[in-house]
Amino acid sequence: MPIPKYFQMYNSFLRSLSDGQKHAFSDTKNQVIRDFNLSEADLAELLPSGRQSVFTNRIGWCRTYLKKAGLIESPSRAHFIITDAGKRILDTVDEITNDTLRQFPSFVEFADGEAGDGQVSPSVQNDETPQETLERVYGELNNVLKDELLTRIHQSPSEFFERFVVRLMEKMGYGRGEVTQRTRDAGIDGIMYQDKLGFDRIYIQAKRKDLNTTVGRPDLQRFWGAIPERNTRGLFVTTAKFLPDAKQFVEGGLFVNYDQFCAGQAVLDDWFDSYWESQLAGSGLTEHDIALWKERRKLDRECSVEEETAMLCKSGFKSVKCVYSYQKFSVIAAIK
Repeated sequence: MPIPKYFQMYNSFLRSLSDGQKHAFSDTKNQVIRDFNLSEADLAELLPSGRQSVFTNRIGWCRTYLKKAGLIESPSRAHFIITDAGKRILDTVDEITNDTLRQFPSFVEFADGEAGDGQVSPSVQNDETPQETLERVYGELNNVLKDELLTRIHQSPSEFFERFVVRLMEKMGYGRGEVTQRTRDAGIDGIMYQDKLGFDRIYIQAKRKDLNTTVGRPDLQRFWGAIPERNTRGLFVTTAKFLPDAKQFVEGGLFVNYDQFCAGQAVLDDWFDSYWESQLAGSGLTEHDIALWKERRKLDRECSVEEETAMLCKSGFKSVKCVYSYQKFSVIAAIK
């Protein structure tokens, strides 16, 4: 069945604590799972970012809002107990909603932030958790950017796309790039020289095609045949879609992971976090939504770039490399 919204879990969460005893958060989660008959597939569903499951995110906000309303308390880490107010609400309200919680000043103060104007924060007006809202907005902005970029590419001459791909590879740290002469490229549109002498190369074919067209195995075979060296690498980039036989033709693949990583030093981590918060302050988000983001951010467990690369190597990836890094944001590439 569909994963319930965070506010649909309110009654189930309180019922799991109705005996007045202290219960572990894991026990409460299991009770909610049973109440809604959630399957393993339901529990495995991830947010768009892929960093957290939808269920974990929603029950986390369910817990946060109930606690802010004073309906539950946490006498010890990851353990909860129902309060007298929680018992009263559970006994008298058939379906607990955010409107139910708004009768408690502590919840109103948390939900409305510092505005104090009686307006309900957008975060508790809709069916999404703040994290889901941020990821949805990010996804929408990302799609707009993708569409604008594809429009620009298709409005420009075909050689623009070739220069664009080579320049992008340079910015990602893959070495010095060269766009080949169009009359002599033999199907090779660019070359990346990864060492100063040019012995280690990546051959590039960049094909600007209509979005509704496809690239199949023959296209990759022709590209592979145009590469003058056998013991080397090739990169085929296109605005079209790859057919299954094209994906099967490639034995390995390029893995790219972009994420925030800890600096490994408390002083640097504190400085980076302060800088990131200053950027959020000017992003247009409300102070309340930023405060909610900080609350959920406490649950993130960042590893260092070194730990991530070591994990990828241990998992069988090759040529693992951090190709870009700016403050806490890094891009790690590897070959599988």
